[in-house]
Amino acid sequence: MMEIEEEKFNILKLDPDQLESFLLQKGFKKFRGSQINNWIWNKKIINPDEMTNLPAEIKSYINPDRGLPLIKKVNNNDPEAVLILVELEDKNLIEMVIIDKDNHYTLCVSTGVGCPLNCKFCATGKIPYKRQLTSFEIIWQVWLAQRYLISQGEHRNIRNVVMMGMGEPFLDPQGAVHAAQWLSDERSLNMGQRRITISTAGVVPGINYLAKINRQFRLAVSLNAVSDKMRRELMPVNKKWNLDKLLGAVRHYVEATNRAVTFEYVMLKSINDQPEHAAELIKLIRGIKCKLNLIPYNQAVEYYQPPTPENLDKFQNKLKKAGVETTVRLSSGKNIKAGCGQLAGEF
Repeated sequence: MMEIEEEKFNILKLDPDQLESFLLQKGFKKFRGSQINNWIWNKKIINPDEMTNLPAEIKSYINPDRGLPLIKKVNNNDPEAVLILVELEDKNLIEMVIIDKDNHYTLCVSTGVGCPLNCKFCATGKIPYKRQLTSFEIIWQVWLAQRYLISQGEHRNIRNVVMMGMGEPFLDPQGAVHAAQWLSDERSLNMGQRRITISTAGVVPGINYLAKINRQFRLAVSLNAVSDKMRRELMPVNKKWNLDKLLGAVRHYVEATNRAVTFEYVMLKSINDQPEHAAELIKLIRGIKCKLNLIPYNQAVEYYQPPTPENLDKFQNKLKKAGVETTVRLSSGKNIKAGCGQLAGEF
């Protein structure tokens, strides 16, 4: 978490606890924090001149022109998704996606500038990795997305947030969870914890950390393979945390939290989409309280292809017959490179 004194000239970057602590240090009443958070998160206003119930001295610490991420470019040429390029304070670029589906909005946020895990089928892994995002940079994507929707005449709030954009959240588990807690804090967006999903490629310490703090945030794990050999080739992270270690951590998480985990399985033609792969997958996850999302590959790397509809149906039916709760998740926005695995920090 950031040191308060480092951000003393822009309290927009403080979480609710930090903001209250800062105000008390400066001799202001605690309730001023609630007023400020109401302007930022409920009214979506960050211009201090519009914050009519605040004294001038507090307003002097609010600087909307200093250090905030901003929207650089928007691609809204898809009926179900809006792809937004965001420029950070250091000029690095990330992408986020607003998904309009089932009569509500889901926001897919990024947690890193690039990703060092280098999953072979993912566009993000092909660009240079710079750094992890701060918890503020993660949560501010939600603020930017909501402001964008308002500018389009849309006043439905974002219902769900998924950390499934660029980057691996659990390279900084404390930062990712801090962002999730900030989102769910009743003094900010007051988003239900079960509406926030943290997705990992299999970073075991992060899964263990989430189990330890035992919150209601959802956990999604990208599995994508049924053997260590296959997974090492697709996801080099498996060299450090193989399937035995990964599934051991998942079982511990389920036991510690009594919460189901979601497994994500990106289906790649002739690589992991055959009946024998389905049989091995059933064995792997047997006994784990879970649901499984099958994701037909979104074209991001030329070498890989999505499965045929016939193979996808056979695969899903085999899982269902074995009692595995299974859904085929078709990514919104894949035609504008906004689908799962397609984000590359530029468009």
